Amino acid sequence: MLSGLVRAVAAILIAVATAFPACQTMSPASPVPAATRLGLPAAVALPAWAGVLADPLPATTRNLLALDGLHREHNPLGNELAARLRLTVARALGCDPVAAAAESDLRRAATAGPAADPGPDAETVAVEFARQLTEAGHAIPEAQFAALLAQFGAERATAIVHSIAYANFLCRIVFGLGVHDATPIVPAALLAAAGTAARPSTRRLPVAAPAGSGGSPVVDLPAWGERRWADLLAAKDGQRQRPLRMPLPEDERLQGLTERERRQSELVVWSRVGYGYQPGLTRAWFACLYAFQAEANLDRVFANSVFWVVTRTNDCFY
Repeated sequence: MLSGLVRAVAAILIAVATAFPACQTMSPASPVPAATRLGLPAAVALPAWAGVLADPLPATTRNLLALDGLHREHNPLGNELAARLRLTVARALGCDPVAAAAESDLRRAATAGPAADPGPDAETVAVEFARQLTEAGHAIPEAQFAALLAQFGAERATAIVHSIAYANFLCRIVFGLGVHDATPIVPAALLAAAGTAARPSTRRLPVAAPAGSGGSPVVDLPAWGERRWADLLAAKDGQRQRPLRMPLPEDERLQGLTERERRQSELVVWSRVGYGYQPGLTRAWFACLYAFQAEANLDRVFANSVFWVVTRTNDCFY
């Protein structure tokens, strides 16, 4: 259930990295500093990925920077454990820029004084879960998640999944854009002020339908093998009938949701889990998603096709 979060963000990050050819040709020597294009002071240091995305996706980039700061400086797990999880993910994926940022965060957490120690057994459980969820999330056994839940409880286990999902997301943003520095953190106060600052914006052009796209026949992909439509429907029904690994949050935990959040939590199980146990992390993620949807102007068929490619590649029922 919760591993669907990792797969969902993977689909969006691939769309971010592929939907804008201009990102690959954006001149880094623009006369307008990237920070200024985000409504920030020109001298503010940005991670390299934010410098690339600032012009085509300014609102999305500001929200991504806020999400980055939340995970790295105000993580509900404590900044040290959160950084260790990001380091585990980055090393598993071979993402040196994110690994270097996580190591920097670990050094900063060490100088900040003693933090809550989850204990060696609990940390081992969390780190192994991070590695497994990153490398083969579909193969996580029931006992492994049960051990995580027993060690950390529902709230912190949800934060662990969010933290691992964000680390996977960030690594693939770095891979997709081909950048080499993910270390700077933009202060939350500056980002809050930038939300209302006057700033240049890039107007996305309408997406035209590809020529000759009407009436195309359905292609029976050889890679599907013998898994025909009926088999997929049966597998989906089997997934729905599985017992939940995570106890659903009580209704009282959802009382403060907006109408949009409440609808989302009624439609999607992991949204209910996220909003119920970690509303701050969940809202920060959806702020990025909604900003991206508004700015990117992606063709819906293309976006859903990318989502399908990612989830199918990862053997995810999502």
